[in-house]
Amino acid sequence: MPDPAELGRRILLAVVGLTPQVVTETLYALVCRRDPPFLPTALHLITTAEGAERIRLQLLDPEAGAFAAFAADFAPALSRVLAATTVDVLRDGDGRPLDDVTSAEDGMRAADRIAEVVRAATADPGTAVWASIAGGRKTMGFLLGYALSLYGRPQDRLSHVLVNAPFQDHPAFFYPPPKPRILYVPPGNRPVRTDAAHIVLTDIPFVRLRSGLPDRLLQGRASFAETVAEAQEALAPARLVIDPSRRLLLCRDRSLRLPPVEFAFFLWLARRRLQGAPEGGAIHWREADVNEYLEVYASLPDAAAGHRGRVRKAIAAGITKEWFEQRVTRINKLVNAALGLLAGPYQIVPRGGRPLTRYGLSPLLESIIIPSEPTDGQ
Repeated sequence: MPDPAELGRRILLAVVGLTPQVVTETLYALVCRRDPPFLPTALHLITTAEGAERIRLQLLDPEAGAFAAFAADFAPALSRVLAATTVDVLRDGDGRPLDDVTSAEDGMRAADRIAEVVRAATADPGTAVWASIAGGRKTMGFLLGYALSLYGRPQDRLSHVLVNAPFQDHPAFFYPPPKPRILYVPPGNRPVRTDAAHIVLTDIPFVRLRSGLPDRLLQGRASFAETVAEAQEALAPARLVIDPSRRLLLCRDRSLRLPPVEFAFFLWLARRRLQGAPEGGAIHWREADVNEYLEVYASLPDAAAGHRGRVRKAIAAGITKEWFEQRVTRINKLVNAALGLLAGPYQIVPRGGRPLTRYGLSPLLESIIIPSEPTDGQ
């Protein structure tokens, strides 16, 4: 996997509640403890109304905020990030800023917004996203992690940050400064030095499901629930129903209508598989029986006599390598256009190496049904 520090644009994306300290604690681990350091070029914080006010005053104030102090102490280049910082306040159904995420409706709106932020942040292949779930309610952290699982790429990372007591809950602790400071902690208002703080970044592995999402979800807006449903569909067993009467391929809940010549070719390969032909019905162009194909083509209800004559003439001397490969290429192009990244199990795929490469339906296709015809029992 590419290291996120190597990408030209680097986004630190975090959910934040009432403790903006998690941002500088995460930065400390990424900049001062990681090799190579991850220096963000942009900051995107998702929070509530109260969280936004605390972020504004405690973290992002250019004079008194902890972010400017951190940049001065460890990475002056980070001072430019203040201008590239987005504070994204979650909102209710009427567009009003949320004070907290406490209801099911609030949770779904937070899910939609977090998913959209992650989708947009991961759209540029030249960007790396480092997502932190250390702040905010547990629901917010879970949603951010889930969204990154849906949209994340190899260069993206997910992490949590751990801080030892008594610093983890101290309102004045944002990171260990180069010159130690004295803080006072309960019980008894006892003094502690900030160089006793230990900040540990936990890199959280996650499953990347992005490759199973159709392009329309990667390029446009979709609700969190819709995206999860699409991801679940991509992981479901691939099943196909072939309807010769309408020249339709029913791929899960989507339908694709092929031209007669291509539909007959696909149906021919499907029947070979259902009938138990060797290699799962896959066939080399030299082995292709032109009469067998023409019989399938002639059985289509809209294969008019004139069209049958033209098809028969085109392959009168037998099925050629060029004609065979054109059918495979055109079918796969149509399947890809209709199904996007869900197309894999429904493509015509090669089996074996050259010069004896055969082509047939994908072994990823777990069930094929042609109404009124025997199935393959899968």
